[in-house]
Amino acid sequence: MAKDDQQLVAKWYLNDDPQPIYNGSSFTKFRSLNLVRDTTNLGGRYSCRVKSLPSRDAESILMMVYGESLCC
Repeated sequence: MAKDDQQLVAKWYLNDDPQPIYNGSSFTKFRSLNLVRDTTNLGGRYSCRVKSLPSRDAESILMMVYGESLCC
């Protein structure tokens, strides 16, 4: 692993809020967002912005929540 790759930062955003809902800086193969208590107000556009020293990338997806979870 290159030293530049160790400076990876992943931030998750919901809708147009400039404040990230998750901000992580560890190097693993996968970086995901875990929604523990899903409710209809968690629907919207989720964006992940990843930045390292040599590069950056971003991706967004629209998620719809139709009802609350029955478990937990």
